[in-house]
Amino acid sequence: MKIVRLRELNQNPSEAVAFVRSGVPILVTDRGKPVLRMVPETEAPSVLQRMLEAGDVHPPTEHGTPEVVPELAMSARPLGSHRPRPEAPAVKAAGPSPAAGRFRRGITDRYRRIPARPAPGIRHLPDPRSGALGPRSPA
Repeated sequence: MKIVRLRELNQNPSEAVAFVRSGVPILVTDRGKPVLRMVPETEAPSVLQRMLEAGDVHPPTEHGTPEVVPELAMSARPLGSHRPRPEAPAVKAAGPSPAAGRFRRGITDRYRRIPARPAPGIRHLPDPRSGALGPRSPA
């Protein structure tokens, strides 16, 4: 096993990868403490290969696709046929529903000017100096 400092690995990672590809495991240290181990990747046998070697399964005796049983082929339905078809929507009366005014607002309603209301306790009295109407607290 080759020991490489983290700084060396950062400066030349391709050299470390070349060592690992050749089969040499590398231990990377940071200030003398091991932080990373790089080992070569081995080709692990597949699950099927392991089962074949253990004798749990056997390879097929014939090659190709199996013939479909005629009874199954006749009973097969096209894809999506198990779903019920939706019924046609009922024709609605013309005009908005009574609830539409309560729950939906159009874009013009959003920008509609709302008349100003005086705050509670404030009366609109004429200004004694200018005579203009405006908010004035009660005296």
